[in-house]
Amino acid sequence: MSEREGRRRGAPAWIVFTVLRILAFAVPLVVAVWLGASLVLAAVIAAIVGFCISVIFLSGQRRAFSGELAALRSRPDPVRGPDTGEDELAEDAAIDGAADQSGSASAAARPKP
Repeated sequence: MSEREGRRRGAPAWIVFTVLRILAFAVPLVVAVWLGASLVLAAVIAAIVGFCISVIFLSGQRRAFSGELAALRSRPDPVRGPDTGEDELAEDAAIDGAADQSGSASAAARPKP
């Protein structure tokens, strides 16, 4: 089974999780303001209630979201094809060289304990 077939159909997990987190904060905020609480108190109440709702009820969405992030992070670099030009290879080498130099320069600039 391919990754696309194994993935659930519908919106990406990060969208679902984000919308549910916003709703978990916005609904208690509106209710608290409607009941007459000051904006600061309503925001504090909404933050606490939203956090509790997120921890208790959104663990599945949080796992799906973190799984998508992990899959994106562990995705292999694209394989260079035969049509890769010399300018692209030179640019990649320059970027890699700059990263190596900045790493060693920052290490040399740090004082030793």
